[in-house]
Amino acid sequence: MEDKTSEEKIRLSLFLANWLKGQLDIWVKKDILNQNQKDSITNLYVWPKEDIVPLPKGKPSTNLMATLETIGASLIGLGVISFVAFNWPKIPNFTKLILIIAMIVSAHLTGFFILSHRPKFQKAGFNFIFLGNILYGAGIWLVVQMYHIHHSFPTGVFLWALGIIPFAYVIKSKLNYFLAIALFILWTIEESIVVQKPHLPFLFILLGLLGPLSYYLKSKVGLTICIITGGVWLLINNIFWFEKDISIYLFLPLTLYGIILLSASNLHLFKDHLKEYRRIYLYTGTTIFSMVIFLMPFFGLIEIDSQSLTLGRLSISFWICSSVLLIGNLLIKTLINKEYLDRTGIIINKLQPYLLASALYILIMPKTKPSLIPTLFPVILVSLTHWYFSKSRMLFNLSLVYFVLWLPFCLIKWEQPLMILLLFLIYGAVCFVLGWTYISKFEDKTSGDVFRFFGLLIIFISLYTFSSNYISKSFADYYKFLTSFDFWLLTFFFYVGGLFLYKYIVGFKYPLQKKGMLSEERIITPILFIIPITLFLIFSNKLIGFWYTFFINLFYVSLLITCLVSGYRRRELYLKLLSFIFLLILVGTRYFELEWSLLYKSILFVFAGIVILVVGILLEKNKDKVAIIE
Repeated sequence: MEDKTSEEKIRLSLFLANWLKGQLDIWVKKDILNQNQKDSITNLYVWPKEDIVPLPKGKPSTNLMATLETIGASLIGLGVISFVAFNWPKIPNFTKLILIIAMIVSAHLTGFFILSHRPKFQKAGFNFIFLGNILYGAGIWLVVQMYHIHHSFPTGVFLWALGIIPFAYVIKSKLNYFLAIALFILWTIEESIVVQKPHLPFLFILLGLLGPLSYYLKSKVGLTICIITGGVWLLINNIFWFEKDISIYLFLPLTLYGIILLSASNLHLFKDHLKEYRRIYLYTGTTIFSMVIFLMPFFGLIEIDSQSLTLGRLSISFWICSSVLLIGNLLIKTLINKEYLDRTGIIINKLQPYLLASALYILIMPKTKPSLIPTLFPVILVSLTHWYFSKSRMLFNLSLVYFVLWLPFCLIKWEQPLMILLLFLIYGAVCFVLGWTYISKFEDKTSGDVFRFFGLLIIFISLYTFSSNYISKSFADYYKFLTSFDFWLLTFFFYVGGLFLYKYIVGFKYPLQKKGMLSEERIITPILFIIPITLFLIFSNKLIGFWYTFFINLFYVSLLITCLVSGYRRRELYLKLLSFIFLLILVGTRYFELEWSLLYKSILFVFAGIVILVVGILLEKNKDKVAIIE
């Protein structure tokens, strides 16, 4: 029998095509079908990949459309929840129940209909199912409230998260998977706070469900979130182990956790299908370990009194946790076959004894004097050994810059947080300019990007603090002119050094400005050095009010948008991500400070969500006709 023409064949949606392709592969492996039968069945359908036309270079990524549709669906869900909550007392119980079920079922059916019959709008289908899962969570609490069901808040969150997992698994939806992760995290935090002890069930959820599901969905973002969440769980539960006595000892398990992630990154080199996940363990392990090591000197400045926690008073749970992680590190090291290691893996393998020595140094840190060398010993040890084995000066130079960052805390000793933040603003500008110096003079873009990221992070955190009217008024009320000679000498050093470096990079420009400073950055950089002086004069004269709040927030938003635009123009992910996160934090904070009516909020949410969702769907429909503006 002759093959059907394309017009007579059944057109498959992306969702059904992925399912059928997987089933055919399974049937062939189990000898239910042979290869000829598989080919015959395949030829009965029009597969989505036949209609996919590669986008020309310069076309926008579909991530933008997915992001817009996700934001739109989330806003609609929040708006509907707010609107129903605002009018809840006026609606009869039976009508409420029908309304809840109708909203959930409608969203899910719409999503599955789009996935099955509208191949061109697959992302919209996933987002409608995501919207249904948001409404499902809201429905749990609304039903509980209606029928006065007694249950704890964490139980509702757990049921919500558990109900989302099947959707993430069946339709392979990463978006719903991320929502489930967020809810499980909220669940364990609430449970830990309620019972005031480590919440062990979450550990089994993380290792037995969320972690493996990230590999099944091939979600690197999900795996990263799981790894970071494991570290946060470890830190939070250490606090409960210490029974609210905050001590530097609580960082020991977290440091060992960072080292075990680095070791796990080498294990991923043994399997070809796991190599793509190796960098996730490498970067998260490095970040967690570096964060703890860099925080240790600050804890070394805190004097330990007679009532503070000592080694003899540590919980048995703490020792068990630390011992398991330490033994795990040593065990993984014995399993690693050095023949499979690349250059990075060899460096990690050689560094491991020194990393463990730096981690165990935490046990004697409280006994050292709060001076420069003893508290900075772990940073110096790791930096020197990394430079010795890798011959890379990036970490060594970053450590030198960190020493200078450490000095304000040593000089001011927390007496004037306003002065520390002002000094950090200057220091962040110096780091940002130093990053451009590495790129322009040494052609070392990796080190340059690290310093630029580090500088902008300090600037964004400091400016966020100043953008709060409440915190700024508190600073102004307790302001005292600082007469410390060391503080003013350090301030002078920062200004002279920053302006000296800026003189050398101001003319740095590559063709099309892809690697050099953009025009907006040439303007914003000197302004970064002017802002600390302006803020100092404002606080000295206690000029805190409406206009101060307005202009500091306006400048902060302008700076974030400038960095966001620069990140897109230069296609630098870290710059886009950093700017976008702080922009969301700033806008969200200011929004909730407005104290609008719940009804107005719900209408605004729904309206904005519909507009954004429609724009995303239109972009998805015409994605082959849309180009980004260069």
